[in-house]
Amino acid sequence: MLMDIVPTLVQWQGMQNPGEAIGYFHWPFLANVELATSLILKTGGDVFVRSLCERWTGDTTYPGRRSLIQDGAQKVYEEYFKRESVIRASCLDYEAAATVDVERQKHDQEHGRKIEIPTLVLHCSGIGKRFSMTDTWKEWVVDSTNLLSVVEIGEGTGHSFPEEAPKTTVEAMMEWTKRYNLI
Repeated sequence: MLMDIVPTLVQWQGMQNPGEAIGYFHWPFLANVELATSLILKTGGDVFVRSLCERWTGDTTYPGRRSLIQDGAQKVYEEYFKRESVIRASCLDYEAAATVDVERQKHDQEHGRKIEIPTLVLHCSGIGKRFSMTDTWKEWVVDSTNLLSVVEIGEGTGHSFPEEAPKTTVEAMMEWTKRYNLI
């Protein structure tokens, strides 16, 4: 199960459009591990994460955004991001995405390597405006007709849709697992 992402290679290629790159500024920023870690610590990891959550959550009138805050999910992220080790590990993840991961994905695509297992891609409508999620993932899954399922979690949700619409997210996951007799 993949949540609200496209392949790393596709993500970086999409940033060739300056207007779109603005919304994904955190990718190149966080990939600069030492600089990003230092600046986030100076700003406060909790402040940084709160700012990102505000950018990424869905429609402000939707109850899901309130649920992210009321249920304490956002607070959990904020608390963990007060720790330098968490900030650094997150930055290292983005650094790998900018280097090793991209090279491996290029190699895999050049050699026809694709995902060979049932794959569920859940996403919010925002990322669906930027990418055709089905078309994007068809290129990465060997038998996309039978193995690929793409589900948009609507309801005004944003990037944090598992916390904003937990019931709808779980229902989509359960339906998919039943389809493949995984439970």
